[in-house]
Order: sequence, then structure tokens, then C-alpha cells
Amino acid sequence: MNEKIFLRIPSIDEMDYRRRLWADPETTSFNAPYGDDGVSGVLNISEERLREMYTARIASGEMYYAYIIDAATDEPVGEVNIHFDFEYQEQLIGITIEARHR
Repeated sequence: MNEKIFLRIPSIDEMDYRRRLWADPETTSFNAPYGDDGVSGVLNISEERLREMYTARIASGEMYYAYIIDAATDEPVGEVNIHFDFEYQEQLIGITIEARHR
């Protein structure tokens, strides 16, 4: 099989890509009203917050979270997650592709 991409669940020590992904205004422009500044979509996620989220949601199995990996370079090009939103009582699927890889 000629895989072009595959999913890989990151370890807690590999979560810095997520912080960089969500700090990029071009990548997060779709999220504009929900960003930290209410305009750009950017989320500034601290190391502490990343670790809390990983432990509470990913390691616990509450959320499926993986990086989308380019098979040719073995580098992440985005992320995917599946989780239940308790506020809206619905299952959500999120896919974010880094702007430079779209």
C-alpha cells in the first residue's frame, strides 16, 4: 500500500506541535471568533495546559487525538480528534490541517 498520510497518537512529550499549530494565525483563521483575542483564532496554549489536557482527556481515553503524519517525511501536517461535547450533548470530530500543507 502507498500511504501518503497516517495517524499517530503523540506522547505527552510530543504535544508541542499542537501548541505551534494553534499559535499560527493562518492555520487557525477558521476559528476566528473563538481565539484568545476573538479575532485571529489563535489559541496560546501553555505547556501546563497541554499536559493537563493530555492527562485528563487523551491518556484517560475521553478523547481520541492523533497527529496527521506525512508518510514521506514522518512529520505532522495537522491533527484529528474525536470527543463527546458534554455542553451540546453530541459527538464531535475535529480535523485541523496546518495552512502550509493545505
